[in-house]
Amino acid sequence: MKAKLFRVGQYKIDLSRSQIICSTETLSAEPKVLQVLRLLAENQGEVVTHSEIMAEIWQGVEVAPNALQRAIAHLRKALGDDAKQQKVIATHPRIGYQLVAEVDWHPDKTDDTDKAPQKRQAKKPSKVLYLLPLLLVLVLITYLMQYKQESVRYTKITQLTQSDQDEANPTYSLDGNYIVFSRRTNACENHLWAKEATSGKELRLTTMPGQYGRHSFTPDGRELVFASSNNCQAIQPQQPVQDCWHIATLDFAAALSAPQAPLLRHQCRGEKLETPKALSNNQYAFLQFEHGRYQLMHFDERNGQVSPLYQSERDFIYYFDYDAKHQRFALISRNEKQQNVLEIVSLQGESLMRNIIKQPQHMSHYQFFEANFAPQGNYLVTSSHSGPQKLSLDGELEAIVVPENRISSVDIHPNANKILAIRGQFDHDIAQVLLDEPQSEQVTGGFNRQYQPYPSFARTTSSERLAQYQPHGDIIAFISDQTGSDQIWLWQNGQASQLTFTANNRNIGHYVWSPGGKQLAYIQNDQLTLISTKGETQTLPTELPLLNVLDWYHDEQLLVIANTDTIRRLFQYDLASGKLTSLDASQVKKAWISGDQLIYGDKQARVWLRHLKDLNQPKELLEQLHGKSLLVRQGVVYSVNPENHNLIAFDLSSRQASILGHLKDRAWWLSDIRGRQLLVEQSIAVRKDIVELE
Repeated sequence: MKAKLFRVGQYKIDLSRSQIICSTETLSAEPKVLQVLRLLAENQGEVVTHSEIMAEIWQGVEVAPNALQRAIAHLRKALGDDAKQQKVIATHPRIGYQLVAEVDWHPDKTDDTDKAPQKRQAKKPSKVLYLLPLLLVLVLITYLMQYKQESVRYTKITQLTQSDQDEANPTYSLDGNYIVFSRRTNACENHLWAKEATSGKELRLTTMPGQYGRHSFTPDGRELVFASSNNCQAIQPQQPVQDCWHIATLDFAAALSAPQAPLLRHQCRGEKLETPKALSNNQYAFLQFEHGRYQLMHFDERNGQVSPLYQSERDFIYYFDYDAKHQRFALISRNEKQQNVLEIVSLQGESLMRNIIKQPQHMSHYQFFEANFAPQGNYLVTSSHSGPQKLSLDGELEAIVVPENRISSVDIHPNANKILAIRGQFDHDIAQVLLDEPQSEQVTGGFNRQYQPYPSFARTTSSERLAQYQPHGDIIAFISDQTGSDQIWLWQNGQASQLTFTANNRNIGHYVWSPGGKQLAYIQNDQLTLISTKGETQTLPTELPLLNVLDWYHDEQLLVIANTDTIRRLFQYDLASGKLTSLDASQVKKAWISGDQLIYGDKQARVWLRHLKDLNQPKELLEQLHGKSLLVRQGVVYSVNPENHNLIAFDLSSRQASILGHLKDRAWWLSDIRGRQLLVEQSIAVRKDIVELE
């Protein structure tokens, strides 16, 4: 008979109660998770393969592909371990796991020894009475901790929408009788919709589609408030066009009877405004970008006056919300140390409270938080790469336990233990396209007839992207999230195999092949990680937390992105010395070095060229190119025009541009090129729906 009690380090494992006990704290765990721990403990010090664990624990049961990874992640968290240190459970990439902590299979003997003196002390009631208050306090603490865990656990999930369109920003009406959300109609326009909670009837609220931003209710619940723009067109980045955004409102009661046209409260002035919130008496607050940073603005419709309400000289504000019940704002910003800051500000613009958001050790330095007040205003809710979370006013994060991953955009019900959320993802594929091939008809996906511009390889219903040819080899690497998180995969001889098995705390933004094609580089836990095609990894130290790696242009030199003073900057990284050297380029999205020239695309999709020999020279704008779809290979810059999808080649030596061909709609994102063969990303379907959890 297998033991029901054992100890791993300082933690006592009770299989009969599915509990992990440490001192006075008791944590509940799923039985399957503890069975994984039991199997590792029975083989302490030895590597147990993935297949052995799956066969032992989930024999004959169909489970999610990442069930084992999730179980290991839960165990590490419960046992005070993490994927970086691996002091309790060690990962052997592509093989299995090993329990390295000490195991004691006879914890009951220790417990009996502890209990014996207590029986003898029963003859001395004075000491028992002395210890009784302490025991009661410990019991109360344990109960409260368990209650706290249960208060943020949701187990039932109900799907509320099932349309073919992309849905976003679900919110409850103030009485909880409706949910309101946006539903996309094309690349940048959407309608606002409502769904009646009891009947399930859907109602379109807007007469015409528009560029409607995130909405919220006025304090009385009568109107919706949002930012609106009528500028929805693809333009060349070097052609400056005023991007007009307005504060708009919609009569909610009237729109439930018939679609309404939004009423523009504040006309376009200057830079883009974001996330307007209604105050009282026709007053509004919003974020506006001016002089290189966001500030909180106040608009009084009664007299048309716009004035700064709050601005910070030391922090860079990027999000805010309004608590109508207590008439206060929550501002979220980044400080000079790259920390996220939660600041509570009064209606008059006075700072009431300022706290650093305390991020778990495994969470990226580059995690941002868009947090909104719960209906009672006593905490906020947010979503990160770790899932939905509660954010206390003093900056503490607490996980909201949900039955699935890929849950985001959480909203709390005003008077019931329910939450709204978005579930799902984009279905992106990768395809190999021959430039000389005649344009074929689109490929449909069988019964559901999903749009597939080119035949995909490594096809799944998840997101595959950023395919790259192996230098001097026949492998194609790509990123896929089919296991529940971004991992690097390899395609060879018509077969896909998973290369990385990391518990990423954020998406893999980019990766690069080494010049010789033997290794790949990517960012894991804000650190530069090298991995061979056989799965052998090496993590390299850096002076700063890294956001992305963009180019591996020399055996010992890479281009990486990191933040300094809250500004995203481009650096050279030397593998031999570990030194970072700034290239004096900011807001960079993509970058390559070709010879002595630096070519990069910025956030505005502009493409720039600089000479490395003299960085003091003015940078040159390459007006023929668009940075949305950009690639540099062997002295040639390739770019796709988003308006007509023409593929343009710009020779860096001759400075001549030529059109190589035409790509299809929804399949014009370049990943790589080799001769006349292209690797492109294509959008197949949007799989995002609104769900309710309770």
